[in-house]
Amino acid sequence: LDNFMAEPAKSFNNFLDFLFEGMNVSQKRKEKVAFKYEEYFYKKSAESPHVTWGKSSNRLEQNNYLRNDPIYGPPLRKIEFLVDAALDETREKNTNIGAN
Repeated sequence: LDNFMAEPAKSFNNFLDFLFEGMNVSQKRKEKVAFKYEEYFYKKSAESPHVTWGKSSNRLEQNNYLRNDPIYGPPLRKIEFLVDAALDETREKNTNIGAN
């Protein structure tokens, strides 16, 4: 995320390279889109301190929408599962350290 915020055009271009790998999309076209995104990113950053500021006043509603979305839902559920598993493992290790 730090690289993304420091170099939004480069990071977005890397994302586009990944997204369109093996497809006939010119590097020039991807760079043009990436620089347009960078302009948008800096404009939005100047308007508020956080890129998600003001997007939704109801976080629970937003979370439910994303979780149930056919595109975003499955990867978000996988990420949530992995994060929960990692947290459980860390808690278990900390509990075992305290028991010794």
